[in-house]
Amino acid sequence: GSYGLMPIAEVISPAKALPLSSGRAYPPRFALMMSAANHLPWDSHARTPSNALLVVSSLLPTYAQFAVTATANGVPQRPLSKFANTAVFRCNDCGQSSANWDISVQGGAPESTSITVLAAPGTPSASASLSP
Repeated sequence: GSYGLMPIAEVISPAKALPLSSGRAYPPRFALMMSAANHLPWDSHARTPSNALLVVSSLLPTYAQFAVTATANGVPQRPLSKFANTAVFRCNDCGQSSANWDISVQGGAPESTSITVLAAPGTPSASASLSP
């Protein structure tokens, strides 16, 4: 029901930005999209504060092929929210302890999958408004 912005605490993946698309082919990055959709499953690891959000998202429209699962401190975690090719996780059982995440991705490649840690809700952040 709403849209919000939060400060980024850390970018885990990808290591660098997607290559520029040529503008001469449609859809853009089609070869990269097909390669990502057929990529073998892979794992990533991250450590976050207990109340941070972990967002895993495909940067390419691979749709049904993209899937992600995550455990925090060895306990499987269900996404707080899941839409399109994006899943948002928070460790439900961490208490005040940090979360050691094991993330498994299929249908996406490391270079085309965004894994980002968002600061915990309530963490002071900048805000802005448009003047009339």
